[in-house]
Amino acid sequence: MKSTTQGEQRHLLIGTEATPPLPLTAITSTFALMGKRRSGKSYCGTLLFEQMHAHAQVVTIDPVGVWWGLRLARDGKSTGLDVPIFGGDHGDIPLEPHGGALLARVIVERHLSAIIDVSNFEPQQMKRFVTEFAKTLFELKKRDRTAMHLFLEESAMFVPQDKEDGQDPPMLAAFKRIMRQGGNFGIGMTLLDQRPQDVNKKLLNQTEILVVFQLMGNHERKAIEAW
Repeated sequence: MKSTTQGEQRHLLIGTEATPPLPLTAITSTFALMGKRRSGKSYCGTLLFEQMHAHAQVVTIDPVGVWWGLRLARDGKSTGLDVPIFGGDHGDIPLEPHGGALLARVIVERHLSAIIDVSNFEPQQMKRFVTEFAKTLFELKKRDRTAMHLFLEESAMFVPQDKEDGQDPPMLAAFKRIMRQGGNFGIGMTLLDQRPQDVNKKLLNQTEILVVFQLMGNHERKAIEAW
């Protein structure tokens, strides 16, 4: 498995300098960032994205349209990361509901880091797009084993606990495959969500690194205790 180093930093930080750093091999590990709204989980996710971007390919699927802010520096005016945005109100290129497989092919073959903003899709359009993207991404990465990390904002929308008629829907099945087998092909993944009880427990239980922010409700706390 290959990775590209573009900076001097040889580790990842998810907190203050007092927090033990993570080795770069964590890029191909699985994370869960769980916490209530405005508790810092998305900030932590974007911080990881920025640091991983210096060493490997990083992609986020954003159903709420907030990750475009990575293109801005901390002052909100200067240029941030030079990554393309597909879809959303701030996108460089619009998305079509049937274009998930095509975009996965472009990202893998061109080794692109990217923000995929699916916030303007209707629910069924989003499911179609994301399912085809995830299925194609996994198949292509089996032949292109370079390091990649995939972020799923509001992950319960993609990997829900509830199933359809007791069966895994295609979108959930596609991400389960990435979570379970992706590490063999260089793919790491991060789940971000406000309500851990709504995230599929088989995926949540397979995360190697759990970061918990503020969780107020009993259901949220019980889900984390079970982990």
